[in-house]
Amino acid sequence: MPAFNSGTRDVAVAGTGLSLVSENIIVKSITIKARHTNAGNVFLGDSSVDNTYAPLRPNEILTISRDEMFDISLIYVDAANNGDDVDFWYVDEKTL
Repeated sequence: MPAFNSGTRDVAVAGTGLSLVSENIIVKSITIKARHTNAGNVFLGDSSVDNTYAPLRPNEILTISRDEMFDISLIYVDAANNGDDVDFWYVDEKTL
């Protein structure tokens, strides 16, 4: 059985897009959840992410899945409020 990995990304300063992870992690899918305790929306996108991207509201979940492997370090997160977080779960290529 593959091992599942998880992480959290805190957006300390709203308006600053941050890479979901700091190293290259290759996956087929990832599930991202905005924490239910967030004061507002978070936004997912590329390195230019800001609050004009489609929002992920508190407690909402998004799963990104592809036929081909992709690098989750290319997913960026921003938040409407300082200190809002996302949690995420994935199985990387090392555990497939």
